Amino acid sequence: MCGIAGIMRFDGQPADPALLRPMLDALAHRGPDGEGVVAQGPAALGHRRLAIIDPSGGRQPLLNEDGTLGAVVNGEIYNYRALQDELRALGHRFRSACDSEVVLHAYEQWGSDCLKRLRGMFAFAVMDWRTGTLFLARDPLGIKPLVYLQGDGFIAFASELQALRTLPGVDWRINREALDLYLRLHHIPAPSTIFTAAAKLGPGECLSIAADGRRTGPQRYWQLAFAPDRTPGCGAWAEAVQQALEESVRSHLVSDVPFGAFLSGGVDSTAIVALMAQAGIAPLRTFTIGFAQSEFDERAAASATAAHFGAQHHHEEVRTDALELLPGLIRHFGEPFGDSSAIPAYYAARLARRSVAMVLSGDGGDELFAGYRHHGDWLRWLAPGRARRLAAALLPQRFPPPTSDVRGYLHVISATTPAERQALWRPELRPPGRTEVPEAFAAALRAGIPHHALSLAQQLDLGVYLPGDLLAKVDITSMMHGLEVRTPFADVRMAALAATIPAECQAGFSAGQWQGKQVLKQALARIYPDADTARPKRGFAVPLAQWFSPAGPLHALISSRLLDDHGPLSALLRPAAISSLVRRRRHGPLWLLLVLDEWLRQNPEVAP
Repeated sequence: MCGIAGIMRFDGQPADPALLRPMLDALAHRGPDGEGVVAQGPAALGHRRLAIIDPSGGRQPLLNEDGTLGAVVNGEIYNYRALQDELRALGHRFRSACDSEVVLHAYEQWGSDCLKRLRGMFAFAVMDWRTGTLFLARDPLGIKPLVYLQGDGFIAFASELQALRTLPGVDWRINREALDLYLRLHHIPAPSTIFTAAAKLGPGECLSIAADGRRTGPQRYWQLAFAPDRTPGCGAWAEAVQQALEESVRSHLVSDVPFGAFLSGGVDSTAIVALMAQAGIAPLRTFTIGFAQSEFDERAAASATAAHFGAQHHHEEVRTDALELLPGLIRHFGEPFGDSSAIPAYYAARLARRSVAMVLSGDGGDELFAGYRHHGDWLRWLAPGRARRLAAALLPQRFPPPTSDVRGYLHVISATTPAERQALWRPELRPPGRTEVPEAFAAALRAGIPHHALSLAQQLDLGVYLPGDLLAKVDITSMMHGLEVRTPFADVRMAALAATIPAECQAGFSAGQWQGKQVLKQALARIYPDADTARPKRGFAVPLAQWFSPAGPLHALISSRLLDDHGPLSALLRPAAISSLVRRRRHGPLWLLLVLDEWLRQNPEVAP
């Protein structure tokens, strides 16, 4: 788990390694255990290291035997030992026992096809000095981030936007279409960033840049498609999920440093902790964040699970002074990020890092096993067969027209209504290119259109919400503390299995009540018979309604920041529309605006 950065020139000039110094300084929190730079001809690669496997070795950038290839890698490759054996048999020599070196030799042996062999979470760059080609790639589910920009005669990449911001001579102009997406989705999905100059590499994508600057891609090398297998009955899937999750947890436990687990008290994290205990992990360390408001607090349930497994349990309460963290959080995200659960995620990472350098989490379980409320809300009015009509519209070679099915999904998950966004923008700045079906959602469906509405919702969640919101949140907040977070649910083998489970086995309505995660709950009962699988889902939300209410502790903050006619928001948005949101107590949108206000204050030089 690390921070990576690099520059390649294609104008005949050598890369200046001095440009990497401020980029790596901006990524120092991601890699407190070491730093390295390699510069040769048109390319310079830089790396900040958090040592989890082979702490004494594995320094980066990595070079092959004759120095013609160089690589920087962020993440973990869980099948690296098997790949090492295979590559050694093919004549490759390894200088370390670190998993990252496998990426370099795998690319040397198989080129871009190496991506089909890697199991893990990663973002990496390989420079081939023989051909002058730079190759960038991101893991299939988008666990680790990679951003890039192409300037005048060069391309640069990094783990975080704030590293790219150190580059001189870049026109950092706001991407208003991306900002409109933020106001709609809480986050900005790939390929967009808040800046017109920079882009995100999407989940399961790779990009190749030739010596003359020509780009091939970004293109998908992996994408999940839901295809139900109805050969086994619904009752048979629980055993398959149990076995797959056991294997995934074991593969994610490879580490040379102390580790633990986030534990919320819900089904996903409980299953992870139960399997860690089953694997004989001792001491088993667990970490929980709670709130003073009982309806948001899961500490009691988490403590009961931890006690059952004899874990060393740690917990902490999030209070309203947590908003003092907001400026730092926004700096690290590098762009507006409106999921308020970033605050408890920050607390959880800080709490865990006091004891361990790596944790396992339950992220991905809701997407794979239908655990969200919007799955049920959508199915109330969308007939299962209607998703078939998307097949004719969402063809890979063209942008899809608006469809009622995708619009319905977006309506359920959106933070703001179209009318609210229309009213918010100053008319002269309102983005002209807004669309009812953003490109990120069209891309998530190009591998195939599920024939069941629930599977369609899951595929969109996995393709957009999971990488763009949840995994981005976990990456940034954990890396702020130099903590590695691994996600056994967000794994290619787990995803492939879940995509074959028929929707009617995953979830449905019983006595008028939505019942999600049916197969996963059955699997958990096999692992931990005493688990309380009937508890309603609470999520990881922040009590914004209580905090922002007229009698709440943060109401004055809303008034002073958002209703300031001379504040930075007024340059983009209409104060009257913001006042309307305040009067109507639209706490979710108000949080988005508070985050945006802080980001604009931190970036006064950015032009709209």
